[in-house]
Amino acid sequence: AGLLAVIVALGLAAWLKPAAKEQQHSLSTLKAAAVKSIEVTIGAAAPLVLERVANDWRLNAPLQARADGFQVQRLLEILDAKSGTRFPAAGLARYGLNEPYARLRIGGQDFSFGAANEMSREQYVLSGDGIYLLPLRYAAALPKDVFNLLSKQLFAADEAPLAFELEGFKVEQVNGTW
Repeated sequence: AGLLAVIVALGLAAWLKPAAKEQQHSLSTLKAAAVKSIEVTIGAAAPLVLERVANDWRLNAPLQARADGFQVQRLLEILDAKSGTRFPAAGLARYGLNEPYARLRIGGQDFSFGAANEMSREQYVLSGDGIYLLPLRYAAALPKDVFNLLSKQLFAADEAPLAFELEGFKVEQVNGTW
């Protein structure tokens, strides 16, 4: 009976013991609201350079245009990323980081995207002195070309057309009516 009581007590202790929490590693301490510039380089292509102007984002290179705010926010999500796996930044070739697929610089902090882990369906990302495993969605947010970053809106929030003129046709706003 005593032995049975000990076995039941040990079983209850093991069953009721709180599970150990998996340690989460942050890739960055930067806050998205404080970021003023972003640079994206895919392979050997020319870098795409974005700059915050007031509350909007502008593409400065390779051309000048308004940037799509939604796409910029997708890029900034990596600042809040956490990983359960962190390796020291050594042996970069093993993780495909000696020649990264893409580089992302946000406010002076670099993120390099390497190979994908086939088993976990995650990607190796080098940031600072660590290599982290992140979901593939962070790499999917990287624009494939400059056109993915361009704003799809014809006019900015503070712009309004005064007239539309086509060959043989003109519509003009006069005293608030068209």
